Amino acid sequence: MHTSLNSTVTAWVAFLLAIVAWAGVVLFAFSIQTQESDHTTHVQAAQAQTSQDSKLSYVHALVTESAGDRSELDSLVNVDPATLADLVNTAGKSSGAAIQISDASSDNAPSTGAAGTQAFGFIAGSAGSFATVMYAAQLLETLPVPSSIQEIQLVHVTNPSTPGATWQMNAQVRVITASAISS
Repeated sequence: MHTSLNSTVTAWVAFLLAIVAWAGVVLFAFSIQTQESDHTTHVQAAQAQTSQDSKLSYVHALVTESAGDRSELDSLVNVDPATLADLVNTAGKSSGAAIQISDASSDNAPSTGAAGTQAFGFIAGSAGSFATVMYAAQLLETLPVPSSIQEIQLVHVTNPSTPGATWQMNAQVRVITASAISS
């Protein structure tokens, strides 16, 4: 009987040790799973931070690289009507297509461009041969400022007031600027 009691106690002790061992295995597996989950969360956070840092570096590099271009753009957009009139007159005289500026006025239409931009318009006129007035129109169309020709009128003159001037051109030009314009 003593043997049977020893064997029963030994069996129960072995059973309890097996249960404790399995509990240890389950606890160890749970610990490993928790550590893996924490590691995965840490890796994802690190990847997100690296991605954010990469985007910030790209934006910083873009801003740094475009400084010259932005400066050039600012110089093109900051043009006042008097400077533009001088530019057009000088270009016209040097090319042989004299251009006269008249009726300059600020544009009252709401700006559809960037904040702080305004528009002004003027009428540019030229007289001469057809080739001369078309060259003047080409000069107006390729001004080194944000501008567009809104309307152009070409008139063949039968009794020219200027010798050799058989054509007259009037062009309505609209210019966008960031410069302050007084009405």
